[in-house]
Amino acid sequence: KINSVFQLASKAVYHDGPFANRGPLPPRVGQETTYTVSWSVINSSNDITDAMVKATLPAYVRWLGAVSPDSEKVTFDGSRGEVIWNLGAVDAGRGLISAAREVAFQVAFLPSVSQVGETPVLITTPTLSGTDSFTHQTLTSPKRSIDIQITSDSRYQSNYGTVGQ
Repeated sequence: KINSVFQLASKAVYHDGPFANRGPLPPRVGQETTYTVSWSVINSSNDITDAMVKATLPAYVRWLGAVSPDSEKVTFDGSRGEVIWNLGAVDAGRGLISAAREVAFQVAFLPSVSQVGETPVLITTPTLSGTDSFTHQTLTSPKRSIDIQITSDSRYQSNYGTVGQ
């Protein structure tokens, strides 16, 4: 028995996506900048059950509650700073023979003086998990944390990735 290839792609952007973001680029101390975080899930050969993505927002990042499409089950646990996307079942072939499962949500970043010249994290270690219905194995796909270096943005400039004064 071979496990399905079950993977998460994760990125943050400013100019692209379903939301109009606001605030300065590069981010500046005391001024809020919003970003769109996008998650995309693919699944190769076996159906997946109990699929979810979890990630944590640092204390200096605020959940704005905007989710697209709104049919996806994305929640925010403010007491833990945790974003949870409950995908449920993910059919075999998602992202290969049919469209990937995708969701986007908006967060706000308010830099402090201690972050000047830094590249702060927007969302910490998004992790996809689910159960392969054929092998009955729990599959996980952790990704690196997403920071303000938004290289996936269509209008990316190298200075966007560090906090200015």
